[in-house]
Amino acid sequence: MNQNQPKFNYGEALQKSNLFYLAQRSGDLPDDYVIPWRDDSAVNDGADVNRDLSGGYYDAGDHVKFGFPMAASMTMLSWGVIEYSEGYEKVGQLDDTLENIRWGTDYILKAYDDKGTATTSDDVFWGQVGDGQKDHAYWGAPEDMTMSRPSFKVDAQNPGSDLTAESAAALASASIAFRSTDAAYADKLLEKAKGLYRFAEQHRGVYSDSISNAGSFYNSWSGYQDELAWGAVWLHKAIQASGETDSQYLDKAQSYYKGIDSGWTHNWDEKSYGTAILLAQLTDKSQYKQDVEAWLDNWVNPNDGIQKTDGGLAWLSQWGSLRYTANTAFLAGVYGDTVNDKQGKYTEFSENQINYILGDNPNNFSYMVGFGENYPQNPHHRAASGTTNISDSDSNEYTLYGALVGGPSAANDDAYQDRRTDYIANEVALDYNAAFTGALARMTDEFGGEALTEIPGINLDGIADSNPIDPITGSVDNSDTGNNPIDPITTGGNPDTPNEAIDNVVFSLVNQWNNGFTAKVKITNNSNEVVNDWELELNTPFEIKEIWNGSIESHQGNEYLITDVGWNASIAPGSSLEFGFNGIKSDAITEQDIINQISFSSDSLPISE
Repeated sequence: MNQNQPKFNYGEALQKSNLFYLAQRSGDLPDDYVIPWRDDSAVNDGADVNRDLSGGYYDAGDHVKFGFPMAASMTMLSWGVIEYSEGYEKVGQLDDTLENIRWGTDYILKAYDDKGTATTSDDVFWGQVGDGQKDHAYWGAPEDMTMSRPSFKVDAQNPGSDLTAESAAALASASIAFRSTDAAYADKLLEKAKGLYRFAEQHRGVYSDSISNAGSFYNSWSGYQDELAWGAVWLHKAIQASGETDSQYLDKAQSYYKGIDSGWTHNWDEKSYGTAILLAQLTDKSQYKQDVEAWLDNWVNPNDGIQKTDGGLAWLSQWGSLRYTANTAFLAGVYGDTVNDKQGKYTEFSENQINYILGDNPNNFSYMVGFGENYPQNPHHRAASGTTNISDSDSNEYTLYGALVGGPSAANDDAYQDRRTDYIANEVALDYNAAFTGALARMTDEFGGEALTEIPGINLDGIADSNPIDPITGSVDNSDTGNNPIDPITTGGNPDTPNEAIDNVVFSLVNQWNNGFTAKVKITNNSNEVVNDWELELNTPFEIKEIWNGSIESHQGNEYLITDVGWNASIAPGSSLEFGFNGIKSDAITEQDIINQISFSSDSLPISE
């Protein structure tokens, strides 16, 4: 990776991309949901077929749940976590990203009805909720919908191998992303991924032939062979990540791989590009590397191949042009970082394209809503518009933070207008932000950044770990701890002379670098009464730099009084809460010093001694 100075706060951009996925959620929203202009919606999805199909994500500026691009987006989000987890961790966004993935994979699990039998002949996968035509005739918030929302399926008689194999890829890739933090969930995802892939392979057909309503919106132009290769390669990687050995899925992936067209790129429909990169990583075969590099060179070389604007944007096609650019930028970064970078030109291309999108362009215009000083005010999005009239002359009432708009409709830096009615250049979608999010995580991994403590109109107290973490601009010292949490401690003081035996306050180190670290404190109320307005005194061998989900009421030297932040003032019996902070330590203080010397006391918490 090159070491140029960062042009933007990539941590903020990554944080806001996560907020976009929150704004797209359907169903029964969690109690700590942070976007005030969204509420529960479509909670009865699936009632027409007597199955709970609530949850998941609305596709774009509309309210249809299209299963094919939703699954493709979850796969790409998971790939970003797998490749650049350190980038997410550096800016406190890993947990939020995993929760966004889980919101999608939980829905995919609901959508797959395998009947619990050994055969796939009775399997059903619910691939869409909502009639695209009826939905697109309505302009309003999802909370106010009254139209019918029919459910559409694929099964053995009406197959959809592309849809089900992509859904298998989503579950398999997510199982890798969750493997280190929730092994039971990862195992469940992998088991269901195997079943979905078997279903896809044994009953072959194009999903948009079976769900004709999807054909006008997400027709499967490339067929299903690319998804069979893509699903197989992710299953191979997921099985490896679980600690088992596998060869059958890798063999399948290679047999289904059909090569790539260097004049196009990876997207919700065509998966051969990502498959080629994964196969190059796994096998080191020249076939895959040659295919990938011929394609990337066509994008990267300035004087031929994919069109370039005067400002440097690689432009492929008018409908959602930046989606293709962001997808290629992510894949170019992954390939350059893990296989071959050709004197740095692939990663340089990746960084330049992301910077263009964020505002390093002739118009100094950010194509990410809510990022920078100059960004779209009117993305084509029913809920964010705050109106029932698409042609309303007022700007959108709500800021759809983090959404990547479609972008220039021609290979011209000026071929974009911020018009709500322009769904070609100004709509947003799950798949637009998916690889883009991973590319932003790569940028935070490379350049650092910090998430914001305040965003107008957003209650950040509701999101765990979305407050700022110091940008780590140098290399992280992982010689002792890696990036895995250190075993939590429940005692303080000199290990030879035990201090207070604290059984309900747990301190744990999450990450550590040269002169600082990120830590969490978990408080559990083990009494029989509600704890209100809690306070906790910390006596530490370090300085607390930033804190989230808690407030520093006072401190003298390294003695800190930590209090609640209002919304978490009460702790019910048997319940827990967490707050976190960044600590700054001198070189003389070791990891063991931190663990040995920290101590807790409280007048409001029943800490036993």
